[in-house]
Amino acid sequence: MDTTGVVDELRIPDPIRRAYRSSPGLALVFIGLSVLDAVARTLGLLQPPVRLDLAQPLTVLGSFLPRDLLILLPAVILIRLPNALRVTPFVLVGAVAISLGQLLELSLGSVALPSLMGYSAATFLPALGWIALGWGLALLNPKTPPPTVAGTANLVAALVVIAAAVLGILPLVVPRELDLRDPSTLNTVISIAVIEFLGALAWGFFLRAVVRGFGDPLRPNRATSVGTFAALLAAALGLAIAVLTVVGRLDSVLLAPIVQSPIYVPLFWLAGGGATSLLVVAFGLGLADPMSRVGGMVLD
Repeated sequence: MDTTGVVDELRIPDPIRRAYRSSPGLALVFIGLSVLDAVARTLGLLQPPVRLDLAQPLTVLGSFLPRDLLILLPAVILIRLPNALRVTPFVLVGAVAISLGQLLELSLGSVALPSLMGYSAATFLPALGWIALGWGLALLNPKTPPPTVAGTANLVAALVVIAAAVLGILPLVVPRELDLRDPSTLNTVISIAVIEFLGALAWGFFLRAVVRGFGDPLRPNRATSVGTFAALLAAALGLAIAVLTVVGRLDSVLLAPIVQSPIYVPLFWLAGGGATSLLVVAFGLGLADPMSRVGGMVLD
C-alpha cells in the first residue's frame, strides 16, 4: 500500500518469474501435477490423504515425500537439463515413467480394478522407470570405476535383492493369519512376491548405477556423493527392516520394544522415503549431467 492508500499490485519476485519463463513446457506440466497432487490429497480428494498431525512431524513429511518429489522428478531433470531428451533420453523417459507410476498408484484407489491387477500396474511402470534411469546413468558412468566403487555398487544391489527375497519368501514360510491351503490365497501371495521381487531387481539395478558413478570427475562431486549416500542408506536400512520383519513374524513379543522405540519410525522412513528423496535431490544437483562421454556439455 502506498502513501495514498492504494494497494500495490501483487508482484511475483523476479527470480521466480525468470525461472518460470526459462523452464521447458514439460517441466511446468510436472510441477503442476505435483502441486495438484499435494493439494488434492490435502483436501481429501485423492488417496492416500495427507496427515497433518503436527505432533508427529515425520508423518506430515512422509505424506509428501517421496511421492510428490517423484512426481516432480522429470521437472527437476528438465530444469537442470532443458535438452535432456536429446543428450540423456533414458534418464528423462525413466523419470517420466516413475512420475506417472506415482499418479497411477493414486488413481487406482478409485478405479474398479482387481487388486492384483492394479498392484501390478502400479509396480511395473515405476520398475521400468528405475531400469531406464539406471541405464541412463550407466551410460554416464566411467566404464571401469575403481574396484572399491564397483564392489560397493555390487554389494548395494545384492542387499536390495536379498531383502526382497526375504520379504517375498517370509509369508510362505511363516503364513500366520494366511490360509495357504486356499489356492486363491496361495496364488495371490506368490504373485505379490514375484511382483515385489521384480520391482526390487529394477531398484537394485538403479542403485548400482548410482553408486558406480561415485567420484566421477565429469559430474558434480556433491551430486554423486549424495546419490551414493542415499543408495547405501536405502540398501542397508532396507535389509535391516527386512530382518526386523522376520523377527516380528517369528515372535511379535520380541519385536514390540523395537517398534516402540522412538528411532524405529524415522529409520523406517529413511529406508524408503528419505533415501528416495535424497536421490531426487542428487538429480537436482547434477547426478545425470552428461559430459564428454555422451558428446556435449551439460547445457547448450
